[in-house]
Amino acid sequence: MANAYYDNDTREKYKVFPERDVLNITVLTKMEGTANTFLFYHIANIH
Repeated sequence: MANAYYDNDTREKYKVFPERDVLNITVLTKMEGTANTFLFYHIANIH
């Protein structure tokens, strides 16, 4: 049932994963998105 918590992009990125890593993958995915957003605004503010 863990797959129900994943959007399509996440499922494509992690087709196979142990149950114990579900939370870690979710957290890392969210952190990755936050970092990309921060970087985008940081670059935008420089110019």
